[in-house]
Amino acid sequence: MNFFTLGEARQQGVFLLVQEEITSKNCSERLRTHLLDVDCILGYVAGVSKTYIFSHPEAIITEEQYKKFLDLIEKRKKGFPVAYLIEKKEFFGYDFFVSPDVLIPKPDTEILVEKALELVKKITLEKQIELENEKDFCSSEKNSLKIADICTGSGCVAISVAKKLQELNNVNFKMVATDICEKALNVAKRNCRQNDCNVEFLLGDLLEPLIIKNQSFDLIISNPPYVPKTVAKELLLDGRSEPILALDGDCGETCDGTGIIRRLVGQLDKVLRKGGYVIIEAGEYNIETVQEILKDNGFIQVEIFKDLSGMNRVIMGKKEK
Repeated sequence: MNFFTLGEARQQGVFLLVQEEITSKNCSERLRTHLLDVDCILGYVAGVSKTYIFSHPEAIITEEQYKKFLDLIEKRKKGFPVAYLIEKKEFFGYDFFVSPDVLIPKPDTEILVEKALELVKKITLEKQIELENEKDFCSSEKNSLKIADICTGSGCVAISVAKKLQELNNVNFKMVATDICEKALNVAKRNCRQNDCNVEFLLGDLLEPLIIKNQSFDLIISNPPYVPKTVAKELLLDGRSEPILALDGDCGETCDGTGIIRRLVGQLDKVLRKGGYVIIEAGEYNIETVQEILKDNGFIQVEIFKDLSGMNRVIMGKKEK
């Protein structure tokens, strides 16, 4: 059996990724990106950190590990995302298992979690004021906050919100998450166990599982498919292999990416309590249209938030009492 060093594997991995870009104008920038990709993949195969690879280039890996590493590098050359290759993506400070059954968590979506947590504080305060006015200080049911995450995918949003609330340990809450794809729910359940979190997962289309259970919620969170169909197909041409079900916001109903959001908003009246909030990632494609959809459905205090790149990303609204 042959053996190879981490340094040799790293050098070969970078060479395979950059050999077609030697004359590229942004070669140095691409080289840095490829180095990051190689280190992530090599660390995954060898079971070591990126720091270890850098500080121990003489360390040995087996022939089997080397072959697996080269196989993954070939997939990366074809556009397959690193997160799928190493089956992991960090999001909001937590590690999540990912597979081609779910959309890879994006940094831009962290604003959805941040704003949802801000809403939790706001709703908690509003409920406390309501209870004081009603002089009903001991009602555990009214004190409990009910939150639902719709189109949960990998579960990264629901789990991140729940984990942060568990760490704060000052909010009595219940988190429910739904998805239409059973394979996606299996990924979400795995992530829930991995992150030692308490979330109830329900299989079904949008809010239907909640409607069937006749449950009402204080806060609905959702990162639904919102990319226009034609754009979604174009995005997948680079080989990223993400599920089109998690991207295409039309599903034959519209052509602007708002079809699923329109159905979601139309169902809210059946599960969102009066005075409750909805917060949706609608992206840069059609967030102004979603703003009008919420207003047309009777929502007030409708507000748009930008992500770290300065792009319109998230929109929230309050159900009028």
